[in-house]
Amino acid sequence: MSASTIRSRRANGVPETVNLIGNFGTATIRGVELDATLIPLTGLEITLSYAYTNGRYDSFIDIQTGGSQLGRPFSWTPPQKFSLNARYRLPLDEALGDISVQATWDHSSHIYLASNTDLVQPISSNDNLSARVDWRDIVGSDIDLSLFVTNLLNADYGTGGIAVYNAAGFSTYVWSEPRMYGAQLRYHFGPGASEPEAAPAAYVPQPPVAPAPLPNSYLVFFDFNKSDLTPQAVNIVDQAAHNAGAAEVTKLEVTGHTDTVGSDAYNMRLSRRRAESVSAQLEKDAIPASGIEIIAKGKLDLLVPTADGVKEPQNRRVQIVYEGGPMS
Repeated sequence: MSASTIRSRRANGVPETVNLIGNFGTATIRGVELDATLIPLTGLEITLSYAYTNGRYDSFIDIQTGGSQLGRPFSWTPPQKFSLNARYRLPLDEALGDISVQATWDHSSHIYLASNTDLVQPISSNDNLSARVDWRDIVGSDIDLSLFVTNLLNADYGTGGIAVYNAAGFSTYVWSEPRMYGAQLRYHFGPGASEPEAAPAAYVPQPPVAPAPLPNSYLVFFDFNKSDLTPQAVNIVDQAAHNAGAAEVTKLEVTGHTDTVGSDAYNMRLSRRRAESVSAQLEKDAIPASGIEIIAKGKLDLLVPTADGVKEPQNRRVQIVYEGGPMS
């Protein structure tokens, strides 16, 4: 078990502070971690995390005094940490891209720089607030833009330091960074990433083609260039979740499909967002996330053959399939 301790000595008559790190005795650590995700309404996701750590030395002999340090707390170990993150996805037209805003609050309780708490002052608890705006697929392109600010309240708090005796006349601390603003620009490379959006070709609609029947499957259709669930789609997903629970299904395969309008990279991202929308609704219906497999399909994996650039409604869908249950 590693620990740090401090002592003073004289070298050539000059006082000197020494910080030592060594392995001493045994210790017991108890703690708990909690994580939760809430989706109170469409587009809003709230994530909470909490960690509690209680570490104490069972046997610890101070190398300076030779005395027992039983019960001393661990250095560099905050007893409590808490984080709250809220992310809201704006209900905008998919043609504009995907815009979301989020804020994060982090809290950490005090920490000790060394195990000798009688001589070393702890770093007090601190709070940090940050915010971020992400704009993905700007106006249907392969460009993402992010704006962010850290330490929004411009708070001053310690993040580290060097453990020394108070008698030395000084203490060394590392302070938090000030409020900072920034921007990030990202471009998606890949097949078809730089291709311009194809204009819809002249097309005579074909009669709807019925998909091949699959056991215990459901189809959820979307509007063109959209990934939000319509009221009718929500009813279908709710029914699929209800039947999955009755059949004790161990896994649901959620597969998103898309049109052939636009680049393949753009369509793959749109396809995944559609599948994620269905997955989020299934989780609200008490289907565990561990039992949902999300698969994105692009313009190369069409269910209904069609010409490039054509808005084929039969391909704009998510397919929910039971797997692993007794009814499969």
